Amino acid sequence: MIFRMNTIRDGSLNSLSAGSAGEAEKLLIYSFGEMSVADNTTLSALIYTQKIEVSSNSHLFGAISASGELVLGQGTRITFQPNAPATADLGSLCDSDDSALDHLRILHDGQALTCAPEQVSIRACKNSACDELYEDSITVDLLPSGWIGGDSVTITGGETTTELRHTIAESDPWGQFDNGR
Repeated sequence: MIFRMNTIRDGSLNSLSAGSAGEAEKLLIYSFGEMSVADNTTLSALIYTQKIEVSSNSHLFGAISASGELVLGQGTRITFQPNAPATADLGSLCDSDDSALDHLRILHDGQALTCAPEQVSIRACKNSACDELYEDSITVDLLPSGWIGGDSVTITGGETTTELRHTIAESDPWGQFDNGR
């Protein structure tokens, strides 16, 4: 069973089992926000959250992953069940979205002049090799300023071409190779 929630709080998880370890791999709790567990709760689950606070005298079996704080009340115990995450049926929770944008690739010939705009191609890539393009329409804010037509560009069909006018003589207007200068 999978629960997906924004925030779980105010003792909303209380006395979920009768005081013994269950099969943690059968309950996955995924919270997009904070989670709190009430006093004297016994819970067998795999928990993924941003922040979790477990009140006093509770016992959790399974595994907890928190990207922020893990706060344990007095007398609270966690018994890690190492096989539970490996054997849990996560459904589609961890499936990759093959249609998602992986990264943007910026291409130009490297021969820009301060007196003429540089033509730049921007590719929306679906994978690291960029051999498949993300074809949904996306809008990107570009830096540094000085893009012909505005600093925001919409990429439709996976690729667009724009021009950058940068009138300061320097080798790296994007700041990628700053090296402390």
